[in-house]
Amino acid sequence: MRKTLYLLGVIVLGAFLPQLEPYQYLIRYSLMTLLFFSFLKIKLDFSIFHKKHIIVLLLNLLLGIAAYLIVLPLDLSMAQGAFVITVAPTGIAAIVWADLFKSDIAFITGSIIVTNLAIILVFPLLASFLLRLEGDVNAFQILQSIAITIAVPMLLSQIANRIPKVREQLMKIVGVAFIFFLTNIFLATAKVSHFLRYESTLPPERLALVFLIIAICGGLSFYIGSLISKGKSALETSLSLGRKNTMLAIWLATTYLQPTALLGPMCYVILQNIYNSWQLTRFR
Repeated sequence: MRKTLYLLGVIVLGAFLPQLEPYQYLIRYSLMTLLFFSFLKIKLDFSIFHKKHIIVLLLNLLLGIAAYLIVLPLDLSMAQGAFVITVAPTGIAAIVWADLFKSDIAFITGSIIVTNLAIILVFPLLASFLLRLEGDVNAFQILQSIAITIAVPMLLSQIANRIPKVREQLMKIVGVAFIFFLTNIFLATAKVSHFLRYESTLPPERLALVFLIIAICGGLSFYIGSLISKGKSALETSLSLGRKNTMLAIWLATTYLQPTALLGPMCYVILQNIYNSWQLTRFR
């Protein structure tokens, strides 16, 4: 319960501190630190990959396309925002949530690798034919950024795991990772707050509609993900499909979509953290 209150507290605090937006570059390094401590707890090999990862990937694509086509009659930018966040692959921070839930970190890691790689490669085709965007989507640039964020802490953690004394000392301070986790959510919420206050030009009722659409997309993703598996593993598949790589979605929206489409992934940053915090309360 205490961890849930901390999570909700930093979300509220970040909402009132939009002036911290210039420090967003710290999110990546905070996330890499989190991943390092999470990867210490697993042995990375081909056993982390599962056929359910393919199901998660296909659902990402199908739900993304469905969201776009359903919302398109209302507004193009809203449809693009719904698409880019629903089609987004498993978020890297899902590993940290899996750790908080005491669930299978290895499964989440496999989902991150499979879905991020596939979505990055498929997005240029979707952008050209479905969204009818002009210009080339640089898949290599996106892949390089994500690969560095994952590969560096993964490599360092596996090196540390091979040195018993080093691993023993690191495991004694593994709890410090939660502080970096709170920092990550705090900075992300501050970024959303800054965007909504100073960059978004939508009236309140329009913004409320965007929140509603994105909440429905997110809720369905988490729920449908839980249906892939039964029992305890339902949490892993729910996180794999529902917990999105919002940083990738924000980058794609900023670079290739209409400006207001950025609201979709921005809203999802807050909504998925609130939902996961509520989940954590139930879990505790």
